Amino acid sequence: MPKTLEKINKKSSASLGHVVPKPQKRGQTPLDIAALTQAFNQLSQLFNAGNFVDCEALALAILKESPAQGAVWKVLGAIYQQQHRKEDAEKALVQAVRMLPSDAEAHYNLANFYFDQAAHDQAIMHYRKATELAN
Repeated sequence: MPKTLEKINKKSSASLGHVVPKPQKRGQTPLDIAALTQAFNQLSQLFNAGNFVDCEALALAILKESPAQGAVWKVLGAIYQQQHRKEDAEKALVQAVRMLPSDAEAHYNLANFYFDQAAHDQAIMHYRKATELAN
């Protein structure tokens, strides 16, 4: 198991009982589907519990192993918004939209971010895209 995930697992699994499994074979995708599902479930639990420090650490560990995980970018953007880290939030939310261009929620989250920053033209563009995708 990658050291980053191993470290997070030791800290988080005691309270939640979840562990991000290591890849089964060398040369395999860094995190397989089962591992990603389990890691994302743990990520969701940490976020919903308001444990943004451990949630951020786990999200970054997942992205280090598998950077194309748009859902994890969405969570990371939400964490950064909760922590009032505007630049980091924008980067993560934009990355979520890049990874998930057909995801209405990704566009909606980015629109809300831009609205909060008074970047209304950008907000309107992403609200429209979110609405289009949701219908």
